[in-house]
Amino acid sequence: MLGHATGGIEHSHVFRVIDKLEIALPIELDQAQRVELVRAFVLELSGGKAVPFFAAFHDKAGTKDEANPHAHLVIRDRDPATGKGRVIGMSEKGSTERAREIWERI
Repeated sequence: MLGHATGGIEHSHVFRVIDKLEIALPIELDQAQRVELVRAFVLELSGGKAVPFFAAFHDKAGTKDEANPHAHLVIRDRDPATGKGRVIGMSEKGSTERAREIWERI
């Protein structure tokens, strides 16, 4: 663990700066619409802050993912202006339900 190697803080939660989510995508949308939907979701999840994220889309035609489109998200959970403080708060109690509610609303 990095904290032990550097003689620093011993709690691994201090080093957590990303969150990973997997979301089901509407089969009715085309790829461009799915990309826009995921962008809107991340923006809403972060409270309007443009946090860096990466999305891997699994929806390729001719594969099993065509019938089950989904995306894997990696979101940097730090304030983009300062690099400090959690923006998304996925480690907080009720955060999964909050993310689900935002996804349903988008």
